[in-house]
Amino acid sequence: MGTIKFKTDKERRAFLDGYRRWQILCRIPDLDVLIYAAHLSNGAVIYATEYKFLNYENVLRYEVVYSLVLPDDDESFGTSKFYRYYSPRGYGITTIMRYLKINKDCEVMPNDLLFKK
Repeated sequence: MGTIKFKTDKERRAFLDGYRRWQILCRIPDLDVLIYAAHLSNGAVIYATEYKFLNYENVLRYEVVYSLVLPDDDESFGTSKFYRYYSPRGYGITTIMRYLKINKDCEVMPNDLLFKK
């Protein structure tokens, strides 16, 4: 993934739907959970937590939950500390898209810059 800026909601949605191209931050094999991360140039991070579950029809399915963690000085959604911590329950995709729209000059950082050793 290279540095990207979004111009339309369609581009923002396609980016979120393509979370499997993001950096894998954590694997929990016993639970079949993967956590992907996309770091933004302003210090915010979008997490996509993917897990498997058996639905009511007894079909194994994948589900993804998005979470947004903002840096302390980011007041895009006011001064609330609500978005300062990871939430396993996640936030609606429209919240994340709204954040990307509000911060339209923000860029998604390329993967090779995320976790230099």
